[in-house]
Amino acid sequence: MARGKDVRALVRPTSDASRLENKGVEIARGDMLDVGSLVTAMNGADAVITTAAGHTRGGKNANDIDTLGNANLAEAAHRTGIRRFVLTRILTSDQTTDVPHLWHKKLAEDKLEQLGVPFVALRPGAFLDQIATSAGDPIDKGRMIWIGKTTVPLTFFHTSDLAAAVDADAQNGERIDIGWDRPVSMREVADLMSARAGKKVKAWAVPSPVARAAAAVAGRFTWPRCSAGSTPAATSPTPAARSSSSTPSPPPRRSSPASPTSLAPPNTGDSPASHPGRLAG
Repeated sequence: MARGKDVRALVRPTSDASRLENKGVEIARGDMLDVGSLVTAMNGADAVITTAAGHTRGGKNANDIDTLGNANLAEAAHRTGIRRFVLTRILTSDQTTDVPHLWHKKLAEDKLEQLGVPFVALRPGAFLDQIATSAGDPIDKGRMIWIGKTTVPLTFFHTSDLAAAVDADAQNGERIDIGWDRPVSMREVADLMSARAGKKVKAWAVPSPVARAAAAVAGRFTWPRCSAGSTPAATSPTPAARSSSSTPSPPPRRSSPASPTSLAPPNTGDSPASHPGRLAG
């Protein structure tokens, strides 16, 4: 919207959309399990950007949203002649047949391809800014909390890198891997922060067994994430990547439709993105 683009957001029928409305966002009420409502929401839009993910909220319809819901988005885009569909996936999700909520992202991409919907797939790694601040400001507190080993390297990125990539000048069918030029561990991230801040920042590990036990008590566990992905957003094209406060982040890596590349094992996490005169979903 800051770039002068019209934005329409898909919002659940029972959700409070006042904050979006106050910012001038057009609201389209709909349900991912109702393809008719999606067709209505997409009519007149140039592009669709989706970060929808049932697993981030849980609930009885989580699996349906990740499977049927994503398929419905593709079908609605096909019926309405959407010119660009931006699908937010997860890095290497095409290699995770045994992790349903990751594999479903790959299947969503397959559905778009099957229907001939012009699409671009964004495949980010792990959200460093969300992970690093999940337990408060790491500089103020002098520590970051991490689930598992702090020495395992991951491909991190900053949320703003993903938002910028939404507007990348990409070819239809292109898969864009988003992450730093090399995988780093949380211990390395803490060391980088310490060097930049001039203050010791430690990476504290929560053992996996403890995390699993906590998950059993809480009902389920998900990695730190952005808002639930059922609300699409729209803005204008501008492929500028940004660095995190701890270390520089290069532009998104790309892979051709025929031979997708991958970086390092990612963390999970769906994030909101945006695009112009375009529906977000």
